[in-house]
Amino acid sequence: MGQSLAAVLPLVVLMMASQGLGADPNTRTIANTTVFAVATGSLWIAVTQYDVLTRRPGTSRLGLRSVVTEMDEPVLIINTDENIVNANAAATALFGSDVVGESFENVLGQPVTSVRACDTLKYSTTTGTQKFDPRVSSIAGGGGQRLGLTITLIDVTDREMRRQRIEVLNRILRHNVRNDLDVVLAHTDRITDDDIRSNIKQTLHGTLRLSTKAREAEEVMSTVTASTEKFDLGALARSVADGFRSGEPSGDITVEAADIQIVSYQPVVRRILHELIENALKHSDTDTPCVYITVREESEGATELIVADNGPGIPNLEQEALADGRETQLKHGSGIGLWFVNWAVTQLGGELEFDQNDPTGSIVTVRLYD
Repeated sequence: MGQSLAAVLPLVVLMMASQGLGADPNTRTIANTTVFAVATGSLWIAVTQYDVLTRRPGTSRLGLRSVVTEMDEPVLIINTDENIVNANAAATALFGSDVVGESFENVLGQPVTSVRACDTLKYSTTTGTQKFDPRVSSIAGGGGQRLGLTITLIDVTDREMRRQRIEVLNRILRHNVRNDLDVVLAHTDRITDDDIRSNIKQTLHGTLRLSTKAREAEEVMSTVTASTEKFDLGALARSVADGFRSGEPSGDITVEAADIQIVSYQPVVRRILHELIENALKHSDTDTPCVYITVREESEGATELIVADNGPGIPNLEQEALADGRETQLKHGSGIGLWFVNWAVTQLGGELEFDQNDPTGSIVTVRLYD
């Protein structure tokens, strides 16, 4: 009974993990590493206490086969000689039916040691090159000796292609397009018609600002990988507001902010507030744009940063696009400012809410947690 339980438990856990894999290949990942920790621990007991892999090879083979067959991801079982001793249907479909018995290096083109150290594994097929995120788990026996490895390959081909496309488009937006626009802008003075020249310059300056905003947003978001710091959110709000009082766009800005210390990424929070104030001032349809900033502590460790205005309000379609996480021909925004706010708040683990102001305008609430 003990032997059966020790052998079956890790298999059941792994099967549960396979059911937790997303259907979308772009986001397919193991959601809970604790599952694999439990499976590894159970398998260790099976090996050390009951010697399942050596005394019950038939049971082991049947159990492993039933588990890996259920998984959509290629799974390879490697022994200490780095030869493939078992593979599921997804693996044989990818590598061929004769993959069992082959050395791992012959099949994948690199040794197991390099796979354990790499983030992405490439494999060329007749339909192109696929990229995988390898998940390697050790199988150890009593006394700590290594019996083999389980290698699960998560297909990230589409995700990597999308990342490359974004990097290229960012580079084009930040450098190529911007440089070309600078050249065009320099030649607009040759246009003799004042109205045409003014309209062209206004359009070009708007496009250049969009390019600059995209670059700055990317730079700010990269700071999320750095260390957090403790800072005064109230003082930060007053500092950002002062910058708008002496620049463009301008308006009547009121700040009601207590001195509240939070631990977060200060450049990101500063940029969030900057984008919200700028959006409120830029889209105002009143002679005197008014922005009201409130910083306050809420229950359950939350701190709220509230930006209200007296403008026309944020269109419902734009709010729906942000809530859905995607734009369509019918649901889209007018820029990237609010998209940046949405991404940044999500990255900080916070919440973003939109409400209507009374009698006109919008109220945007950013809720941050320590």
